[in-house]
Amino acid sequence: MTEGKIEQILIGFEDDICKEVERIFSVNCIKHKPGSYGEALLDFLTINRKYIKQQAREILLSKEINQNRLQNLDRWNQLQNIVKKAGSGENLNPFQSRKLYEPNSHDALLYNWHIHHLHLSPNTHNRDQRFNERTEYLVFAVIHPTTIYFLDFDSHHTDYVFAEENWLRIIVNNWPSLLTPYDGDPVFSNGQAITNELRNKLWKNYSLGFAKVDGKAYVHPGIGVTLSGHSLMVVNQRNLIIRWIYEHSKFLAENKTQFEDAFLKLFNISSDEIVYKLRLVPTIQIYEQTTQDILFEYPNYVTKRANFRK
Repeated sequence: MTEGKIEQILIGFEDDICKEVERIFSVNCIKHKPGSYGEALLDFLTINRKYIKQQAREILLSKEINQNRLQNLDRWNQLQNIVKKAGSGENLNPFQSRKLYEPNSHDALLYNWHIHHLHLSPNTHNRDQRFNERTEYLVFAVIHPTTIYFLDFDSHHTDYVFAEENWLRIIVNNWPSLLTPYDGDPVFSNGQAITNELRNKLWKNYSLGFAKVDGKAYVHPGIGVTLSGHSLMVVNQRNLIIRWIYEHSKFLAENKTQFEDAFLKLFNISSDEIVYKLRLVPTIQIYEQTTQDILFEYPNYVTKRANFRK
């Protein structure tokens, strides 16, 4: 009987995921082809991985970008607009690729090295108000929750610009703590360095795991991509969430009586009024619909002794 209850709760949560993704995408004018709950969750997490969260960040400029500031004052002045917005917590996503909201459009540079690229124009795109106009030159940056590290400019048309080893070199020269070196590991330290051309080709479907800069090997901070081109970190996150949902469906089914007694005591609602639901924002939560009482929040797992809010 428990297996049937688990399945019943689990199917309800799977339906919730599909509806939540469709709702969130619809609100944000994102076209989406409905699929299984696992595919819907992967699409949601993929866009979330590319999306830059809106919050104020400390601004750090590399030595390279400062040294080149006089080479093109227009570029530098456009960057100041982005810097101002980043510092005050404004939305940086209009500067991103217009494929940002396409779940099957992937960014290997971001997935491997945690490096975003931003267009420089301050003007709104005439065909898509969600974005700014496209520019030939881009600024490349590592964006952390509290800090944004601007690396340098480069042309969109430069060969293999999105697999350019020099981006890692700039990070090493300015903020080496952002990368993890393979110190003293003969397998990686003696491994063969690859060209930007080969890296660009391999990144479409393969993960290399490390890169060599001036003879020293470094771990890819973003891990890499799957054969489908998805971020390995995102796929792993999707799988962990699915496991988390199953475990909590099982917990709810196995402790059905205790939860019913607790809701009756605390909220005076009977068992036939209890409806368990799942939502994705602001965080992934399992809650009771009638009372809006949050039961579980990802990534926290239930302990052996449940908290029934005595």
